Amino acid sequence: MKWLKFIIRKANTLFRHPNVIFIKILQRYSLRINDRVYLKLMYFFHVGKFLDIDNPKTFNEKLQWLKLNYIKPEFTTMVDKLAVKDYVENKIGKEYVINTIAIWNDINSIDFNILPDSFVLKNTFGGGGNGIVVCHDKSKLNIKDTLKNLQKNFSLDLYKYGREWPYHNVPAKIFAEECLIDLEIGDLRDYKFFCFNGKAKFCKVDFGRFSKHRANYYNLNWEIQEYGEKVCPPDFDMKIEKPHNFYKMIELANNLAEGLPFVRIDFYNVSGRIYFGEITFYPASGFGPFTKKGIDEQWGNLINLPEKYINKGVI
Repeated sequence: MKWLKFIIRKANTLFRHPNVIFIKILQRYSLRINDRVYLKLMYFFHVGKFLDIDNPKTFNEKLQWLKLNYIKPEFTTMVDKLAVKDYVENKIGKEYVINTIAIWNDINSIDFNILPDSFVLKNTFGGGGNGIVVCHDKSKLNIKDTLKNLQKNFSLDLYKYGREWPYHNVPAKIFAEECLIDLEIGDLRDYKFFCFNGKAKFCKVDFGRFSKHRANYYNLNWEIQEYGEKVCPPDFDMKIEKPHNFYKMIELANNLAEGLPFVRIDFYNVSGRIYFGEITFYPASGFGPFTKKGIDEQWGNLINLPEKYINKGVI
């Protein structure tokens, strides 16, 4: 009966979200389609609007433009979950970098015997929470399922899916790092700073990632914003206190975002200690609608596209 339940579940998904069919087809043949055409099609099926890549105005449109036109070699290091640790250490200090326990070139080489009771396994190129295994108690870990989960995500190609060029040449590796948890809240909250032209403007706080994932947005005065993402909607009843070192996180985010038209800088804040999470250039791959009309345009107005690229006649 498992196969019947699987078919019914897939059929229900396709009935509720018919665009899924077209997206799957696009992904299957994505490398046969040039970047501009592919992104226009993906944008339409995800966002429900036509992408104006030559005259971008909204936040999500400008992310697509940046994918195609603003490419630097160092971006590959910045999205590499392992290599970025050295980059961050040089920029803001080693004290903000989560300790790495071990590194392997492939999944079959993982030695669970050398790992402590709690740890996190990650691949170097994962995005959106893909390729991550959190273990709080090794004695209860199902190693077979863990390896299966890691193997499934080890073949993901974020470049192929959304033409996110920085991921194209990230070496595929698996690494283990220290497991963080805030004992005061029994969870691990993500503080994601959206930085426009080198300056943080908004902070997204993720919570309930491994139960009922939600996220609220705040301005830099810690005032909750009346919108969120459709894929991860806000919970306005959730009261989150401003971290006492919130402005330190802003300072660190600005340091890492310096000179970039847009980037998202993520931190964890565990019992008052700040840890770097990751750097993201294209949240939701630029296919993420907001829950409130007009926000896409407002955020788009905050991004100044690099002048030297515009002057070359790109747009």
